[in-house]
Amino acid sequence: MVLFFGDFFQFDPVLQTSLLLPMPRDRGGQKPESAARHLAAHKLFLRFTAVVILREQVRAAGCPRLRGFLRRLRDGEQTELDFQRLCHRLYTPSSRTSFVDGLRAITPLNQDRWDLNMAAVVQWARAHGKHISIFVARHDTESGKRLRVEELGDVLRYGDDSQLPTPGLFFYAQGMPVVVTRNQFVGLKVVNGAPFTAVDIFPDLASGTIALASDVTHHLGPPVAVLLQSEDTAGLAIPGLPNGTILIKSNTVAIPSQMRGKGARWRGKPGFRWVTHRTGPLCTPAFAMTDQKSQGKQFSDVLV
Repeated sequence: MVLFFGDFFQFDPVLQTSLLLPMPRDRGGQKPESAARHLAAHKLFLRFTAVVILREQVRAAGCPRLRGFLRRLRDGEQTELDFQRLCHRLYTPSSRTSFVDGLRAITPLNQDRWDLNMAAVVQWARAHGKHISIFVARHDTESGKRLRVEELGDVLRYGDDSQLPTPGLFFYAQGMPVVVTRNQFVGLKVVNGAPFTAVDIFPDLASGTIALASDVTHHLGPPVAVLLQSEDTAGLAIPGLPNGTILIKSNTVAIPSQMRGKGARWRGKPGFRWVTHRTGPLCTPAFAMTDQKSQGKQFSDVLV
């Protein structure tokens, strides 16, 4: 049995690829010897047959239950109660995370946030009988250069972050929670990190669509705008809009030079070398968020 405590990976001074992955997503940024060591560690991780989820953050020195368990574990004196407590926290397929009833996930990693949000929108929408729309951001390139399939895949998989406030793929279902990714109307509290409910969306009728399933439509372009609602907008009455709502339009943002690798000090992000601009909504699903965006907010059910 192996027990992990605290933030044992992906933070200073380690900052390595998660053991859950066989190889780093950006393979060019790791030396061959480091890649070999990571692969060996990943193979060791795959031998784990049980994972114990610690749901409460505690300080070992101040938790008599944990200290007692560790002492008995070291001395080989585990009790039946210890076994029952571990089994109660054991992860099984039946205990999979569900975002249907208001669960929010907090993660320090943007890649995990992107993956969780896409899966959560699909899960939440189907549980509530909502149609799922997937919008592809528009990308402009130098001199109209066409991206290779691999480059386009890398660009679309890259979501929003502090440098790029609109995602490559925007998953939408009516009524889902969203968070604004850039200050837009400060006086109306439509600011970076503000939570809203997405009550409607306006697709670009000039963009094509593909029906991926009876409840999933793939839009080959970004939406024109997203209609948002929150407690702070309850008193708004904007002509042409339903009372209590506010409209945010899709925007075109420049790709930062460091993401494109323009400079000797910057390696750049995969696929972005020739991409100059991205167009899409300045909001993102809020089922999962970074620890920074979660500060000051209250949640009834949280996955950390």
